[in-house]
Amino acid sequence: MDRKTEELRDIFMDVAGDDTVTESQEESRGSLTDRPDVDAALHDIVETLRDRYGFGTDLDDNELVELVQLVYDDVDDDAIASELDADVDAFEVFVARTDCHLVDDTDLPTDADVVDDDDRDPVAVLRETREDGLDAVADAFEVDDRTARKYVLALDAVERSRAANDRYRDAFDDVLTDAALSTNLDTAREDGLDEATEGMEVDVDF
Repeated sequence: MDRKTEELRDIFMDVAGDDTVTESQEESRGSLTDRPDVDAALHDIVETLRDRYGFGTDLDDNELVELVQLVYDDVDDDAIASELDADVDAFEVFVARTDCHLVDDTDLPTDADVVDDDDRDPVAVLRETREDGLDAVADAFEVDDRTARKYVLALDAVERSRAANDRYRDAFDDVLTDAALSTNLDTAREDGLDEATEGMEVDVDF
């Protein structure tokens, strides 16, 4: 977490009076991409990723920005596909996530997925079989071709992200974390003012 984020969090804690997030604060996060600064920052990151790596997804930048926000709201691929204004399925959403480096260990095979129980690391098995093609991956984990492709795409994305020192994921984190804290701070200030002025009579002569 950078210094700016820490300062925002400290201010938020002081104003809110505790470290909990109220229902109104949770709801406010849904409007983050309505803020021009957040929207512009997310577009910049997506455009940079597209220019540097090329994308496998057919989603445009506006749809990808919406997808990123939904991912950070912990929405799953099926639900994201339903939310997007495009004729896409969960697999297309997954491909878009890999393009944006938004994958994690849950997208990779686990120990239980390895057919030959020889205590080998499943990611090592995936890396080895990837060189022999999707059929080899599918055989190693006894999965269908689409799942095998997902494993390979996820591993490719993890390696790209790590080769870039996770800078693009960090950029998404910075934009959305700072924006969420800022929005929560505004809400906390408003709630604090409401509480402080509750029951007060205002007598103003004009």
